[in-house]
Amino acid sequence: MHNNTRKILFITSGDQTGANTALIKIAEALHNQEHRVAVLVRNKSEYNPIVTQLPARNGYASELGFLINKNGSKTRLNRDPKYLFNTINEENSYQDTTVILKHLSFIPEIIFVGITFDFLTSTDILKLSEATLATVYNMAVDMNHFTGGCHFAWDCTGYIKGCNSVDCPAVLDPEYKELVSRNFSIKKENAQKGNFKILAGTKWTATQAQDSLIYKNQQPIFNIPGIIETGIFNPGKRKIAKEVFGLSDDKFYILAGAENTLDPRKGYIYFVKSLHAFWEKLSQSEREKVEVLSLTRIIDEESHKEIRFKKTFIPYIKDDRLLALMYQAADAYVNSSLEDSGPAMLIEAMACGVPVASFNMGAAQDYITNEQTGYIVENKNHEALAVSLLRIFRATSDERLVMGEKAFAAISEKGSMNQAMKTMDQLFKHEQQDFFSQCRSISVALCTHNGEKHIKEQLESILNQNLVADEIVICDDASTDQTWNILESYRTRYPQVFRIYKNKKQLGIVKNFEKAINLCSREIIFLCDQDDVWFPHKTETVIRVFNRFPHIEAVSHNLQICKEDNELTEYSIWDTMGFGFFQQQKYPDKDYFSHTLFFGNMVTGAALCIKKPREPLIFREGYPKVIHDYQLGIEYLSKKTMHFHHENLGLYRQHEEQQIGPVLDKIDQHEKSINIYYAANIPILNLIHIARREYSEDIFRYIKHTNDQYLIRLAKQAKINQLKNCFRLKIWTDVIKLILRKLTEKLLSFLKG
Repeated sequence: MHNNTRKILFITSGDQTGANTALIKIAEALHNQEHRVAVLVRNKSEYNPIVTQLPARNGYASELGFLINKNGSKTRLNRDPKYLFNTINEENSYQDTTVILKHLSFIPEIIFVGITFDFLTSTDILKLSEATLATVYNMAVDMNHFTGGCHFAWDCTGYIKGCNSVDCPAVLDPEYKELVSRNFSIKKENAQKGNFKILAGTKWTATQAQDSLIYKNQQPIFNIPGIIETGIFNPGKRKIAKEVFGLSDDKFYILAGAENTLDPRKGYIYFVKSLHAFWEKLSQSEREKVEVLSLTRIIDEESHKEIRFKKTFIPYIKDDRLLALMYQAADAYVNSSLEDSGPAMLIEAMACGVPVASFNMGAAQDYITNEQTGYIVENKNHEALAVSLLRIFRATSDERLVMGEKAFAAISEKGSMNQAMKTMDQLFKHEQQDFFSQCRSISVALCTHNGEKHIKEQLESILNQNLVADEIVICDDASTDQTWNILESYRTRYPQVFRIYKNKKQLGIVKNFEKAINLCSREIIFLCDQDDVWFPHKTETVIRVFNRFPHIEAVSHNLQICKEDNELTEYSIWDTMGFGFFQQQKYPDKDYFSHTLFFGNMVTGAALCIKKPREPLIFREGYPKVIHDYQLGIEYLSKKTMHFHHENLGLYRQHEEQQIGPVLDKIDQHEKSINIYYAANIPILNLIHIARREYSEDIFRYIKHTNDQYLIRLAKQAKINQLKNCFRLKIWTDVIKLILRKLTEKLLSFLKG
């Protein structure tokens, strides 16, 4: 994988509030490094070219804090607000994967998931990761990604033991507590299936993730603490800050606050208790020098009244530059938060050079070196917080200045976007190493016959893969043009890679591929035609499919159809057979084996990759429409070991002799016949369709002559299922007729009086 440019998708609820905007800033920084980046949000309020608003699916019902009843009505769930329990149903789907992909201009390799409650659930993310093969990193700005729905656990150990092992304190209605256990189980199962990982927002959340039942085995857990714009939040205007707000140079100003000080997570009560203890340690003259500034949108008035120092309530400041001046005007900042992955105010205050005293939680663990960049004390220990405040108060102005400068340096080093990008680089390298540790060896089985016109372009596209093949096995079927000379020139240039064989007698396409495949020696074999073009990420993508789904034995992907001069058409190879349409429809009980019997081969050889068979392959001849790819498709589909990957991983060149044009003209016809068969599902018409296929198509003769009893039974079962449907339809028709006749008789009897 020599290309370091990544395709990255970020998912978060909106483009406002701290956690969302921090995620978008990281996305913008990666975009500026020339990675391909997109951000999907539920709510978009500002123009940003990399941010796309994702509409909800039809009929989607918001479940934020409500239970959705069967009749569509809502019942409010009784919850303890301090846990911020918002996830009601992890199975609820905001949008279909196919629609999500249509809102993206690329297939992501890595997905970073931020705040998504009442947006995409872990089930949505799993489906998206399975469709894209992307690695998923849940960005833990709080605990929601590894709980049953809470954003903060407090003393609850459900996230460690499993929510089914505790009496959930977040949901107060006993009859609905099982919702939490179900959510937790779904998150755990989805995380395991998708191999989800955590990207922590602080050391604190990283520790919680490592303790959690869902992510306890992840190593390492990367950490990007809060990112601060130090061009705004810095100590550069400390000398004028007090003057701006009309504050006295002779006073000692203690700043504290939060957006909502009534929120128990913010610990405002403990801040007030620490001020009581601080009061007791001062003389009367010292007390008169102290003033408390409470910066908040919603004030806890009862607690605020208990503060004995002179106090001022300052309405929440939204302008960052004015807020930075407010920090610089303070002589100390106190963080009393108890459950918080930040808070942002702590980081901003340190960036502005204010000495801080904080409980040991959230970002304090990332940025505070005790007695160097601030003071950090045990959670809820208001007495220790008061002692730290006293040490700041008794320090000289120069000592406070030095501590503030060290705090700013710590934020500049650890909380800068530059540091975040370094962490991202480490994460990308780790993912690359992890991929190579699971990598499979690759063979290419390529067959040629008079392919001089396009063979060079095909070979160059194979050699230019992000993940190069270990060997390229080419069997030339008695070409009479310059094909063999071209192959020899490549073998001369790459003797360790190319193995070429020339058939003295023409074998034909089926037996030539049989020979090529059997000559391959590596774990994964890519079948290859002589006149197509591989996209650079084809081998890497297919290997990721095999790694993601270890039980599969074959992968069939899509191809973009192009004209002979490489001009793209609007169609893919799946379109030509109606298979793309079939994939998108939500038909019940889809069976790919039956579908390939009744609607033709869905497996194109140029897009087929298989695990090396244990025994040599033997393809059957004498069935013109059942060539090597159809035979392989039938085998793997019958065993349910074929995986279809929707992405176009190459160009399928259109030739006049291939007669692709007429096939393209029949796309609508294919889609209509498929829809009639599955959606209308009229058994008699379906049986007629099957009978026609059985009479006219080679595939049924092929299956019969294989003497493979399993294949023969599967083919028979498909017809039997339709007969059963006919039988059920006949019964229901007779029942309905009987009911209508009885109702008619009763009505006539009533009318006659």
